[in-house]
Amino acid sequence: MARRYSAFTLIELLVVIAIIAILVGLLLPAVQKVREAAARAKCQNNLKQLGIAVHNYVGVNNALPPGVDNKKYSAIVFLLPYMEQDNAYKAINFALQAQDPGNDGPRAMVIPTLQCPSDPTSNTPPQWGGNSYVFNYGTGILWQQPITNGPFSMFVDKGLPFPAGVTDGTSNTACASEHLKGDWSNAIATPRTDLITPSGGVPSTPDQAMTICQSADFTNLAFQFRSDNGGYWIQGQHTTLYEHIGTPNMRSCAWKSTPMMMQPATSSHTTGVNVMLCDGSVRFVSDSVSLPTWRALGTRDGNEVLGSDF
Repeated sequence: MARRYSAFTLIELLVVIAIIAILVGLLLPAVQKVREAAARAKCQNNLKQLGIAVHNYVGVNNALPPGVDNKKYSAIVFLLPYMEQDNAYKAINFALQAQDPGNDGPRAMVIPTLQCPSDPTSNTPPQWGGNSYVFNYGTGILWQQPITNGPFSMFVDKGLPFPAGVTDGTSNTACASEHLKGDWSNAIATPRTDLITPSGGVPSTPDQAMTICQSADFTNLAFQFRSDNGGYWIQGQHTTLYEHIGTPNMRSCAWKSTPMMMQPATSSHTTGVNVMLCDGSVRFVSDSVSLPTWRALGTRDGNEVLGSDF
């Protein structure tokens, strides 16, 4: 007598599929959390490497690198020899301005330590090397200043004496953080990364700048200014500096005629950003940090007391 084999009924098959779908639904968030934790750890390690480079630079020069020098080279450029990037450093023609076509070669060099793996933008234009990390310009809204209340300033050939210039203490002062890369097009509105020129007047205080910027319509393409955040590391500007005017992951605005800027730290990490302090340590700071604490962290000589939320 021939043996008869039983098969799954349609209902049984649907039940099995449903169970598999539930299991996948439960596992996927866990996998995503593990991936983000690994990416955040890698980003923190990148900042630690920058911190080591900063302190090695200080050991030789007794000062921080300039945030932007008079030829518009960024702080990152001066740190290259201290982060095992001698080839990139030697490729730069320092007789030229940073933005000169003669420096197109190094401008396009991709340096892994400067790339945050959590940044969703991976299609950096081929003529730019990409950069996720920015140095602390302080809490002032006036841009292009040779002296700021942060550790880094613009258009100086020698940086701040260190640690003497950080009277608030190196463990109480931010040195660097991160910023999301742009969408590379002023014809596209991406509020998280766009730098816009909002309507509503020119601010006279950081508080006014924050209010005007956060109430602006970032979907209005008429306000578009720059979409190249994180494009290049060689030239010091908004691509390599940030401010402590607004708390992490707020929007970015510029008032070109003055010039003034509100350029916060931003990231794709869940609920905050990584910050490297002037002592070289790295902390994760929540988006919900209080404004007084965040601004106190941004100044080097304000004599403020950091809040308990840091």
